[in-house]
Amino acid sequence: MDKRNALESAAEDIATAARAIDIQRKVSRRGGRDSFSILDCPVAAGAVADPKRLERAVNRALRVGAVFGLLNSCLSRSVVLCRLLRENGVDARVAFGLNKDDDRLAGHCWVVWEGNPLWRYYFWQTFFGVVLTPVFGIGLLLLLGVWIRRITYKYQVTGSHIIARIGIFSVNTIQIAVKDIRSIEIRASFFHRLLGVREILISTAGNAGVELTMHGIPDEVADTIQKLQRK
Repeated sequence: MDKRNALESAAEDIATAARAIDIQRKVSRRGGRDSFSILDCPVAAGAVADPKRLERAVNRALRVGAVFGLLNSCLSRSVVLCRLLRENGVDARVAFGLNKDDDRLAGHCWVVWEGNPLWRYYFWQTFFGVVLTPVFGIGLLLLLGVWIRRITYKYQVTGSHIIARIGIFSVNTIQIAVKDIRSIEIRASFFHRLLGVREILISTAGNAGVELTMHGIPDEVADTIQKLQRK
């Protein structure tokens, strides 16, 4: 059974490498100008891939591709990894940024998941809000409360940090390095499990209690955060 699992794992890695080099070839074809069209793909339903294993496979494959003259940069790595994550059930995005070094501007890009708490985390409030809307506008107040709670929280998950921005007019930013995470607790009621949402409590080495609580997180992102901590 171990040999069979090892062979299946090796076959998956080879298939991932072949797919990664194929995407790398498409990114390289026009100097990266096709990157946005390559990233324009839906998130696949089904099993979620291990992001760290996928990242290792992509890095190895792109080094092989570079030997044959294909582009191996932060752009190609981010585009290839993001595309493969989306094909494997993770709602990943690519972020682009600029860094000023003396009088020069240097571009950089990286893979992230970014989003607000899901609507279905507030299912019952939303349900009763819709039902009670005809009753003197009570439902509208419930729906407004859900909307405010959603836009109050914005989360971002990268390979090295988890970032939360909390607030509307005055925003408080909490940034946690993955390497500093001491423990992660994932909670979900029976109903939330059915809806595929979780609540994540993160504690760090420098804090005795819970430093960050993330509400309404999709299952696949909760799994990704756990795998990042275990890397």
